[in-house]
Amino acid sequence: MISLIFLLFGVSENLNLGEIQCDQFNDEGSCRQSGYCQWSGQCYGQYCHLIDEVQSCRSNGAMSSKCTAVPYTPLQYVQSCYEKTFTEQKVYYYRHVSDLRIEEIQQTSVLLGDLINEERTITNMFRLYNLDIISRQNDELNQILDLYISYATIFISEYSHPYYLERIIYEAIQNIRDDNKITVQQKQNTMPKIEQLLDIYYVRLKSFSEYYYTQYNFINFNQIHLKYLILEYQGLATITWTSYESNGMLQVTVLSAEIFGKQSPLTPIYIIRTSNSINLQYKLKCFFNTNHPVALKQIDLITMKMYETYVQPQCTTNYCEVELQGAGNYLFIDLTINDDCSHILSVATCKLANCVVNLLSQTCN
Repeated sequence: MISLIFLLFGVSENLNLGEIQCDQFNDEGSCRQSGYCQWSGQCYGQYCHLIDEVQSCRSNGAMSSKCTAVPYTPLQYVQSCYEKTFTEQKVYYYRHVSDLRIEEIQQTSVLLGDLINEERTITNMFRLYNLDIISRQNDELNQILDLYISYATIFISEYSHPYYLERIIYEAIQNIRDDNKITVQQKQNTMPKIEQLLDIYYVRLKSFSEYYYTQYNFINFNQIHLKYLILEYQGLATITWTSYESNGMLQVTVLSAEIFGKQSPLTPIYIIRTSNSINLQYKLKCFFNTNHPVALKQIDLITMKMYETYVQPQCTTNYCEVELQGAGNYLFIDLTINDDCSHILSVATCKLANCVVNLLSQTCN
């Protein structure tokens, strides 16, 4: 930080922190330390939602032509900025603040090495909770995910609380969302591990509560016993059924498709599962306003490619309803909006869609 302060004086005595243009930083260290620039061979502006130095998004700030400072940020999220492409900060771009201490974050690599080689015990399960997820490089993130998976037998027992599985799931998704260097193949190697943790989580949740709901902005978790015949989600969707073949749970994870570079969705992804592999017949009713043609799609959570369902929804001006059976990852999309790289307007969406971002011109290819 001291070297950055000297650099600021060297660039201009009349500029405040956040006002120096990114191309004025000549080395990677000072570029990254600015809090609003990223390094890719040279120094470029950071994606708005990843900016830490919010002053750069305000009047006279170096990023003010592209980004706007978020006026209010709840304490559980990092204060940041949003693209001028949007009118406000989107919930799927908020960054969760780590609830670990600095010392724990710094010691993560050491603790990880110890835990990999130690016995899977309840005591060591609690030590897992001190591993930093948010700031890990992809290789180390995968090691941590594999380590959590190896504790599955303990995680599904009464000695664990579902929150810690929720935390690693949303922090791992945030990690791959915000990793500027991650490749498509790395994403596709990491997502199956997150899916495995999601399966472990719902096994634990089954014995924890027959009615459960919690939200973390871009991913939310829901479970309800089938005897209730309805699951309501935030006034945005309902899932209803009239009968079921055996007792069990409906388990619905709601995930923002936008964090994987989709701009056509009218709804989040509804990842619908039942405990005990019950083949449930149900109606999914989603509420949204559009005059455009819509379609129900399935989406692959590894490749994030969307597929036809060949199911015709019944729609009115403010909702669509469809009859479904069994597990699936469903979302409604606006058929007039194209998700191809050449049609993406947001550079952050471009990156998340695995397209090529021209950091100089801030365009998507």
